[in-house]
Amino acid sequence: MTSQRTASTLFVIGIGLMATIVVLGKYHLAPILDSLGVRAYQAKFGDPGMLKFLLFAVGFPLGAGLTMLGGYSLSGAQRSRTALLVVLTLVAAIAAVLVQGIFGTKHSPAYFGVGGITIGALVTATFWYWGHYRRALPETLRASADLQACGYLWFAVAAWNTCGFGGMPSYAIYPQKLLAHESLWFAVAQLKSVMACFVLGWVFTALGMWRAARARAGIRSEIEL
Repeated sequence: MTSQRTASTLFVIGIGLMATIVVLGKYHLAPILDSLGVRAYQAKFGDPGMLKFLLFAVGFPLGAGLTMLGGYSLSGAQRSRTALLVVLTLVAAIAAVLVQGIFGTKHSPAYFGVGGITIGALVTATFWYWGHYRRALPETLRASADLQACGYLWFAVAAWNTCGFGGMPSYAIYPQKLLAHESLWFAVAQLKSVMACFVLGWVFTALGMWRAARARAGIRSEIEL
């Protein structure tokens, strides 16, 4: 009962925080930033304004992390692992600030190149080990694993299109090339593809988790009988 209450509390707080941040961004920050930009916003509103901007940046990932911790607490939380997940949640929340502090804000082809190669290698490793993982599963759980793999595939495609959106052929982070090549239409279309891939990735991942939860509940019921 305690774990159920903890999970519910974390879920409510996490969802509430994410919803609040989305509303804050759309109806308060977006109109101001549309007219000023980040640097002019900082100059006009100073530290209080940047604190609000920082809360907007970290609020959504923090809320998502709280929902993850809520799901984790449902299955009985181990203290050492809980501490690790809390730390990872905090790191994820400040990732945007942390990455800028470590790697800077200037364009770096090497950074994106190494990151892209790393993602490609990890995609390959994920599907390789997924195959071994699937082989060890009982038949009742393989359908859920297949759905999750479909989600991973769409995330991989999203990463690939994000690369093309920022660099060649859309050139979103090269505004002079974007304008010279008149590729704004292609950049918009490619960003729409990225959004579609992310949505489908989460759809298949969520369906896989739901299917796995149902299958495990069925297995547990059979054992109890």
